[in-house]
Amino acid sequence: PEQASPNARRDAARGERSPSKNKFLEGKAAGKTQGFDEARYDALDNWDPMVLDNLDKQKMVVRTADEEAIAQIKSVELYWSAVDSKVERGTLNAAGSGQRSVLPDVPLQQLNGINLRLAPPLPKVERDPEKDMELIETQLSEVRFDYLQSVGRAVVDYELKDDANCERLGIEIDHLNAGPGWWLSEEYMAPEWRVLRSTDVPNSNVHRAFVIMSRRLCVTETVMLELQGLWLEGTLEVDYNNNENNTAGDASTAGSGAMDGSPSANGAGGGKEPVCFSDLLFTDVSTPFFRQRLPLALDQFTSHIERKANNVRDTLKEHWVQAASTKLTSALQVMREENSFEEDDEQAPPPDYENDDNPLGVNATDYANDEDAEFDDWYNEHYGNEDGNAPAAGGAVITGDPAADALVRKRLASDGLYPPNSGGGGDDAEYNDINAGAMTEKSVVAAASMLMSRQLRSSCEESLMTFAAFFKRFANPAASGDSAFKLQLKLNDDYQAGSKVPLVVIEPSMDRLKQQVCTCIDQIVKATQKFPRVESGLDAEGAEAGTDAGAAADAGFAGAFMQKASQYLGPCTLAMDDEMVLRVKKIVEEEIERHWELPSNLVDEYNLFAQLAGGQTESQVTEMLMACQGGSETIQDLDNLSGLCEDLQGMVDTIRDATPDLCFYPMFMVNCFEAKQVLKKKAEGLRAQIVEHVSSANHVHMTDMCREYQDLAERLVEEPADSAELKSLQEFAVRAMEDLKRLESEYLLQVYERVRFLLEAEHRSSKEDLQLFNTTFNWPVGMKNYLARSRELQQQRKRHLQMVVEGQQEQLLRGMDALEKKVERIASHYDIMPPEVQAVYKRITNAKTEHETFLAEAESIKEQEELLQMPLTDNMSKLKEIKAALDPLDRLWTAVKDWVESNQTWQSDPLPTVDAEDAERKAADLMSTVIKVGKVMEKKGESRAAPKRVANKIAGEVKAFIEDSIPLMQLICTQGLKGRHWEEIINITGLDFEVNPATNLEQMLALNLQHHVAAIEDTCVAASKENALEKNMDKMEAAWANMEFGTKEWRGSRILSGIDEIQTELDDQIVKTQAMRGNRYIKPFEGRISAWEKTLVDLQDIMDNWLKVQATWLYLEPIFSSDDIMRQMPIEAKLFVTVDSTWRASMTETFDQPAVMAVAHREGLLEGLIDANKKLDTIQKGLNDYLETKMLAFPRFFFLSNDELLEILAETKDPTRVQPHLKKCFDGIAKIEFNENLDILSCFDPGKDAEQIPFYYEECEHKLINPKDSGGNVEKWLIEVEQIMKKSMAHLIDICVADYMVTDRIDWIQKWQGQAAIAVNQIMFTQKVEKAIRDSEASPGAGLDALQKELNEQLLSTVILVRGKLRKRLLTSIGALVVMDVHNAETTVQLSELKVEKATDFDWQQHLRYYHTDDRGSALSGEPGSIDCKMINASILYAYEYIGNNARLVITPLTDRCYRTLMGAIHLNLGGAPEGPAGTGKTETTKDLGKAIAIQCVVTNCSDGLDYKAMGKFFKGLASSGAWACFDEFN
Repeated sequence: PEQASPNARRDAARGERSPSKNKFLEGKAAGKTQGFDEARYDALDNWDPMVLDNLDKQKMVVRTADEEAIAQIKSVELYWSAVDSKVERGTLNAAGSGQRSVLPDVPLQQLNGINLRLAPPLPKVERDPEKDMELIETQLSEVRFDYLQSVGRAVVDYELKDDANCERLGIEIDHLNAGPGWWLSEEYMAPEWRVLRSTDVPNSNVHRAFVIMSRRLCVTETVMLELQGLWLEGTLEVDYNNNENNTAGDASTAGSGAMDGSPSANGAGGGKEPVCFSDLLFTDVSTPFFRQRLPLALDQFTSHIERKANNVRDTLKEHWVQAASTKLTSALQVMREENSFEEDDEQAPPPDYENDDNPLGVNATDYANDEDAEFDDWYNEHYGNEDGNAPAAGGAVITGDPAADALVRKRLASDGLYPPNSGGGGDDAEYNDINAGAMTEKSVVAAASMLMSRQLRSSCEESLMTFAAFFKRFANPAASGDSAFKLQLKLNDDYQAGSKVPLVVIEPSMDRLKQQVCTCIDQIVKATQKFPRVESGLDAEGAEAGTDAGAAADAGFAGAFMQKASQYLGPCTLAMDDEMVLRVKKIVEEEIERHWELPSNLVDEYNLFAQLAGGQTESQVTEMLMACQGGSETIQDLDNLSGLCEDLQGMVDTIRDATPDLCFYPMFMVNCFEAKQVLKKKAEGLRAQIVEHVSSANHVHMTDMCREYQDLAERLVEEPADSAELKSLQEFAVRAMEDLKRLESEYLLQVYERVRFLLEAEHRSSKEDLQLFNTTFNWPVGMKNYLARSRELQQQRKRHLQMVVEGQQEQLLRGMDALEKKVERIASHYDIMPPEVQAVYKRITNAKTEHETFLAEAESIKEQEELLQMPLTDNMSKLKEIKAALDPLDRLWTAVKDWVESNQTWQSDPLPTVDAEDAERKAADLMSTVIKVGKVMEKKGESRAAPKRVANKIAGEVKAFIEDSIPLMQLICTQGLKGRHWEEIINITGLDFEVNPATNLEQMLALNLQHHVAAIEDTCVAASKENALEKNMDKMEAAWANMEFGTKEWRGSRILSGIDEIQTELDDQIVKTQAMRGNRYIKPFEGRISAWEKTLVDLQDIMDNWLKVQATWLYLEPIFSSDDIMRQMPIEAKLFVTVDSTWRASMTETFDQPAVMAVAHREGLLEGLIDANKKLDTIQKGLNDYLETKMLAFPRFFFLSNDELLEILAETKDPTRVQPHLKKCFDGIAKIEFNENLDILSCFDPGKDAEQIPFYYEECEHKLINPKDSGGNVEKWLIEVEQIMKKSMAHLIDICVADYMVTDRIDWIQKWQGQAAIAVNQIMFTQKVEKAIRDSEASPGAGLDALQKELNEQLLSTVILVRGKLRKRLLTSIGALVVMDVHNAETTVQLSELKVEKATDFDWQQHLRYYHTDDRGSALSGEPGSIDCKMINASILYAYEYIGNNARLVITPLTDRCYRTLMGAIHLNLGGAPEGPAGTGKTETTKDLGKAIAIQCVVTNCSDGLDYKAMGKFFKGLASSGAWACFDEFN
């Protein structure tokens, strides 16, 4: 900005170029620039417990000024008292029980480093070593004390982050925050103060400052003017103007410094004239050469700026720094020759920091004081006042005020012109050279570096101004259309139909453009940083120039000085966070934002094509083409497609003319060609898709029509082979006429219309399509010829086929006559000898075959006569007559054949192989058939006399067989007849014969055994029954042959598996065996069946005991695998080892010999299993007694099954392996946090995003829990976990209540765990409701209305919070809190409507209320007491069970009624029994009431297996743990 006067401009330039002296001021300035809260930067100031932070006064309780001061003093005193206590007594450690650890001392390594940095004494000054060591020890003691005090303050500061600790210590943390210092006062920022008006600074001090500046800052030295002249008038000695990377090209703007873009007086700077160093800029954006290349892409622009800045940096380093080093070296040499410094013999060699004899070092305080004293003496000698008193001895005292002097020294030190902490020792001694001469030479070098850094800063500032002016010039109306950046208009990849994102986007985006341009500014600033100081060239040059002792001393000084001095120019060079850099960035960003509006308007112009890009147009095209799928377009469909093509063509024209391909705006050129091409191609593609679809559909349709015409033509002229084909051809010719009419209609309505559509759409058809269209057009004419040829062919073929049918009829008549004669010959045969029977049967079969052939031929002739329209011939009548004559004969002779063959088999086969029952049934069937056929033959008369005689004869033979042979066969034709049975038959009948395996029925009939049937019946029946029993026994024994006991591996042994089939078979055979033993016919096998029964019973006992042992062994084996269980139960462990060895041995033998019968006969197996079961019963009884002791020690174990409890007890060696079972003991704890020493620190709930509850050992005065201290007894440390859980919950709620008073509710919700937040929320709600009722006794309901509004506002703010991105556990806790808040709001509305006047009214008393007593009783004891939950007159103490972070049940009026009933019942030491239909929430309501009171609520489902023992165990747990139980489905 323009300045009013040269002085004002100079002051502004100084303010901008001088680096900030305080990081706090930089942060404050940046905060004002960026709009940050100033109070946040004030809190970052140096911490001063004696200063009150005025900014936080409004947050405190309103007090008077005196009370505030007293409170502040009290807080400060208590603070320092707490710090002293930490220093003296130490701080509490994690061991608990009030144990403390001493604060750590200064590490020895750091202490040695401090000693080594102490400066040695002056060689010329005599010192007392004892005093020096005493002084060093004093300083080291102070260092140790300050270190301990700092550690103590850090500990106290950490504790004060907890509001509960602030309250406990009585410290108000706001009183310990520092307010703004005097340097921020508006008074000292006034112009009068800045020009030192009315400062009361003595003139002597001003004069002294002038002398110091002249002697130490060297402002009057000639070399400074030479360096300034070099910067202003020094030129490059090389031609560096005529290339793309030219560094002098920015001379056109040199000296301008204006931010308005006005050109410099030096012209374009593109020639070969020498260029001054001061005219070199780090950017060439204002040169014609650069502007000729515009517009550039963003990447090209940034790379060019970076390359240009680096080239200028390299040029200055190579020429300017080297020239300045040469001038400074020459000037120092002249000053030495002119004896401008002190005499050589007065100069002492520089201190040797590396080869010091004193390892501890020596304090340089006296040395610095001596140097200042020398200067004072010299100053008083030359400028002393009349009375001879020196003005303000001590070096750089300026104001007389020590605090102000310290600030001035600090500023000089930050500029590198005055040693920091000149009164102290250590590294400061490096800046205090031996005498005034050495200090003056060093000051010359330092002053030169400062001057050069300011010159470099001026060039950087000029470059930044030029860069900003480049962007501001586009605001000039004359620059309209002058573009700097190439932008690209592209379709948005994220665009979707109906979305709010734009269709097209400009790339790069405005944010990226601003970021990259600001990066260019950073590159310019970065190019001016870390320039080498001129000292880099002094060391070598000084060593070459100095030959005498003085020069050697100077060179030695320069070398020693260079070891410690900074190697870069500074500190006046620009930093990235400098105010000017930020201002230039802001200007550039504002200009970009200003000119971005015009190109951004292009985005809206392309919204016209949203449907095209979003897919709606494509969907419309697809939908319309789908409707025309299959070539079934109507004229209306084609008209619609034509209209859509016209719309798409119009859209293409609109896209082409929407915007120019290249749009020029101030600063920006936007390339729209790519976006237009994409949209244009999409529209053209859709139009081409429609045309191509119609063309393809027409091609397919014409191809199908031509194929159909060809098929019709070929079928019409196909010659028929028979009358059926001829008939089919005639019918096809009729149908073909209809098909031809349809094809002609399709051609006119579809093919022709499509061709017309394609012509209108200017579609160029292929040669193939044209030929196909011509073929389709010519087919109707060709089909007329094919129809005529087909009619002629049909007439010719019909005449030929009629002649063929007549010939077939004549042949059929001859065949039927011959067949009729064959039947008559068969009817005259009557011989029934076996050979003759076979011959007759064969002739009958041949006659039947011929008859079937003639029948098929007659059907064929009849069909052809009908097809050829000939007179029908009656062949069927004669064929029926033949069949009627043939069928009786067929049945007769078939029966005769069967009788002859069967009778022969029954007579000759061995008796055991003959089936008597089958023979009886078959003989009866033959007899019935023969009798029926005989009757038929009798009706036909004499012509069938022979067949009738055959039928009668066969019927008589069969009848005799049935009466005589069948009874005997039923008795003797069986496998059960043994030798003893035949002997008995011989004795009974008195016949004499022998029986062998080949004995048959014919032999028995020859002996007339059929006459003794009644006598031998009992013997034969007994033989049959005995045979059946014997077969059953054989079958049962055979069933076990392949049966084996299956086993599988399990924990180093084997167990039975898959015995269901064995058990099923065993059960079945035992029943069968017992039934067989009671049979009257079992006597011959009585011994065998008894032995088999014993085997089966033994096998059953073995399996029963085996399975029982296996089940118990499987249960106990994992238990006794634990060394802890073996150690605690030695007797049972010994018994189990015995059983285990027996089990493993038997299973090994079973695996080797798995056959069931082998196991059943194994000796000693059953007895061993019975003994093992007895021992296992003893073991289980001892185990149950052991578990009972564990349950009594930790009552929550009663609610676990024995298996679950044993899993826990088996993991006592590693406490961390108990973690998976914690959920079974604690509803809200799924995991415990252990440290490396296994100390238990906190617990986590079961959620996915687990909530953590820290265990407050120190605050709750509880010993730190370590499972190692329990001696391996898990129940002991679980009891401790239960106690610390309840204590920590009580303490957590206490501090949460305190924090509620001082923290915003939204922040408070996110700060605390869910259960604590809900409990405190309900406590506060109870307090607010009762306060509102008390405050509005005069006007009932008024206070509740106000409370209702407050609760609604809180609820709305909570809902807004939930809509943000929150962690899952926070969402869960807020969800539960919202449920409670909604119910609280409804309760408040209800109370307001009822005009509740007193807190004792029933309308308020009927609700669940929480009352908190801040006595820390529950936090110290873990017992309920601090929170009283009341409902009407029922009162239950809050139990502090951690229930985890989970949802809460929505509270309805029915829920409140259930709460009231259950609360009253528990209050009276009774039980509650909610009753209602399934799914109404009985169990959930009971569980939720348990959550509300924070008591363990164990839910169990009462199944059929719940006996009195299980109930007794459950009630033991309830009585000893104090938990609630919910017995679900208790009926």
